[in-house]
Amino acid sequence: TEDILSVTKKHGVTLAYENVHWGYYNYIGFFNEVRKRTNGLKATLDIKQARQSGIDYKDYIDEMKGDIATVHLSDVDANGKMCLPGKGITNFSDLFSRLNDYGFNGALILEVYQNDFKTFEELFQSLDYVKNLAQKIIK
Repeated sequence: TEDILSVTKKHGVTLAYENVHWGYYNYIGFFNEVRKRTNGLKATLDIKQARQSGIDYKDYIDEMKGDIATVHLSDVDANGKMCLPGKGITNFSDLFSRLNDYGFNGALILEVYQNDFKTFEELFQSLDYVKNLAQKIIK
C-alpha cells in the first residue's frame, strides 16, 4: 500500500502539518518527531495559532525551517484583539525576514475574520500591505 505522502505527491498536492493550539502540534518538538517518520512532509505556520499556544512564531519557524509551505497571517492590536495584518503590532518585516532566511517561497494567506474589518477596501489595503512588504523581503 502507498503512504499518504506518495498519494498526495502523485496528484500534485503538498501535504503540510499546521501548528494548532488545540491540536497535536501545539508545542515545539512535535514537528521534528513527525518529520523523522515521514519523507517530504511540509509545514503550515499559523501565527495566530502560535499566539494562542503561547509560543513565539519564531520558535515554530526555527523548527519548521525550510519545510514551510504556507503561512497564515493575522494580526492583533496592543490589547490582543484580532485585526487585519498591518493594522496591529505584529512585526511582519521580522516575520518575512525569518521566512526568507530559511528559503521560504510558499503562499502567504491572510487569515482574517468578519470582525477584523468593516469594508472590502480595508481588506484590500491589508492585502496590498502584506504583498508589498513580502515582495521587498522574501526573495
